[in-house]
This record gives sequence, C-alpha cells and structure tokens, in this order.
Amino acid sequence: MQPIAHVPLFDAIKALAFVGDLSMGQPIDHSARVAWIAARLAQAMGRDDAAQGHAACVALLRWSGCTANAPEFSDLLGDDVGGRRAMLATASAREAAAFAGTVGSLAEIHCEVSGEIARFLGLPEAVERPLRHMFENFDGSGKPAGLAAPHIPEAVYLATLAGDLEIFSRTHGLQSALRQIAERADGRYPAALVQVAQQHAVDWLHALDQGAAADLQAPEGALRDAVAPLELIADVIDLKMPWMTGFSRRADPWHRPCLGAERGLGFTEVAQ
Repeated sequence: MQPIAHVPLFDAIKALAFVGDLSMGQPIDHSARVAWIAARLAQAMGRDDAAQGHAACVALLRWSGCTANAPEFSDLLGDDVGGRRAMLATASAREAAAFAGTVGSLAEIHCEVSGEIARFLGLPEAVERPLRHMFENFDGSGKPAGLAAPHIPEAVYLATLAGDLEIFSRTHGLQSALRQIAERADGRYPAALVQVAQQHAVDWLHALDQGAAADLQAPEGALRDAVAPLELIADVIDLKMPWMTGFSRRADPWHRPCLGAERGLGFTEVAQ
C-alpha cells in the first residue's frame, strides 16, 4: 500500500476553495476574497482572532460540498457550472429565495459533504458546524434544518454576506450590491451585520483590488502547524462525476512508477 501523502492543512483548505470556485463558475480567487471579507466582518463585530480565523475557513470551504450534487444541478439547470454562476449572481432577493426553495435536497447534500470534509480535516466545531448549516437564513427560511436566529452559527452569516458582497459588487457594481444586501437584511443575515458591511465595503473592496487576499495566511493557532491527507482533495474532485469516485486513489499507484521513469529519462518537472 502506498503511503498517504500529507500537505499543510491550510494549503489543503485553499486547494478545496480553488476547486469550489471552479465548480461554482467563479474566479479562482473568489473564495480567498470572501474569506478576507468574512474575517474583516468578524473583526469589525468585535470578534477575537480565533473567530476571525474560523470565519475565514468557513468562507474558504463553503463550496466544498458542491461537487457532490453536480449531476443533480446539471439536470436542474442544464449547465452545472454556468447555472450556478447565474444563480449566485441573482440580485433580486425574491427571485433568489424562490429558487432556493426548489433545491432543498441539494442544499442538504452540499452541507452534509462540507461538514464531513471539515471533520476529516480535523477542523474545530466552530468551522464544521457552520458548514453543516451553510444555507440557513436569519429568518428561519433556509436549509438544511430551517434554523433561525439565535440557533445559526454566526460564521454562516459572515461567510454568506461576504460572499454576496464579493459577487454582487463584481457582477452588478458596488451601489447595486449594497442595495441587494440591504434587501436581505433580517432575512438572509442580521441587519446589524449589513450595517457593518455598508460602513466598510468601499475600503474593503479597495483593499482587495490592491491584493489584500493574494497571499492568505493560515490563522494563528493549531491550524497553522496541522497537516491534511492529499487524498481527501482528490476524493472531493472525483465526486464531481459519481462514476469516478475513487479514481484518483486507484490511479496513484500507476502514476508513481511512471513519474520515476520520466525522471530516469531526464524529463524535467515542468515537462512532466
């Protein structure tokens, strides 16, 4: 049996964020930008460094379950990636809520897989639980459990509002983004959090445009020194197509001898 390869935990989280961005039809720096905003929101709300780090991790992993329901979304929307891109960019709160009401079972799959990924990574409850309730709404209309405040982890609101701000400002412009976020106040997330976002949005988005999230660092504490199995990333990618489940693990024993042969023939790593 081949030894399990490990990588720094935060590198694994960022790799899963990259996969999630591609699967959701977003730019590959989307989740990093959302994580940076979520941490700033937590800071502006007076939360400590640990809570800021947890909010960032939730934002990075919030799309980690999306590969698990790709076939169903493809059947529903006709184009899995393009359909998700359009779904996320829907500015109207009413239209977004109406669509969300039709995909409850898919949201449940997504949240279950995201939560399991967090558990396999050994992440704390403050990250795992929000991921298991990623689509809950402040007013109790969300999924998977229909929770309402105060039973919803705050990191859900932080990541969700940060995501809306990043997507809406990029696709519709800042002023439209602020209007659409305000329309969701006390519906999708608490109005107090919306007010904080409105106060800082201009400065935060400017900082992001200057590269603030370009080199996102691991939060302080245990996450900084932890490692994660590389195979988990492969498993998540394989979920995109159910018939490929486990493919990457099965291919690995064949890849390693080939890699050794390539090196023996003098191929450089770039050529490989």
